[in-house]
Amino acid sequence: MHACGKSDESIVPGKPPNKSAGNALAEAVEGRGWTKGNTRQTAAPRTQSRTRASNGLKSVREVARTDKRMRFTALLHHVTEERLRESVYALKRKAVAKRLRAKIQEVRKTLMRKRHDPIPEQGAWLRGVVQGYYNYHAIPGNLPALETFRTETARAWRHALKRRRQRHRMNWERFNKLDKRWIPRPKIL
Repeated sequence: MHACGKSDESIVPGKPPNKSAGNALAEAVEGRGWTKGNTRQTAAPRTQSRTRASNGLKSVREVARTDKRMRFTALLHHVTEERLRESVYALKRKAVAKRLRAKIQEVRKTLMRKRHDPIPEQGAWLRGVVQGYYNYHAIPGNLPALETFRTETARAWRHALKRRRQRHRMNWERFNKLDKRWIPRPKIL
């Protein structure tokens, strides 16, 4: 099996030889060699988007992690246009869910107070609220939160319109016309 008397690089003797008298050098423990594969390459840490981050600023990251008060004033020679672009696109930015829930709750309460106002007045107010939310929170990667805000706002408006009288006449067909007219769709440019 081992013709030359030497073990493979991946097989390491378990213990040194028992008898060290006389021929100790002939039976010395062999050292372990490199394993197969890319072990000599440095592994780049992974980002949230499961893509690899740049290794160029690894030591800077370590210093920033250990010393929060450190000021990095002379690092511009490390920043290239390509690294900057990769870093911006690697970030997954999204709105805080707590703020989204709070805003939806505020809109629900206001719609219940305004439910007896004329529908065009409610629609104009709602369009301004939804468009203002889009203007502030429309960033790449946040489209699902914007769609959630629009859907929940529309549901709250329909609920308020159904509560205008005892016999509600706000079916989905009628409400969808109001929805398309007054509540804008989210889009990120």
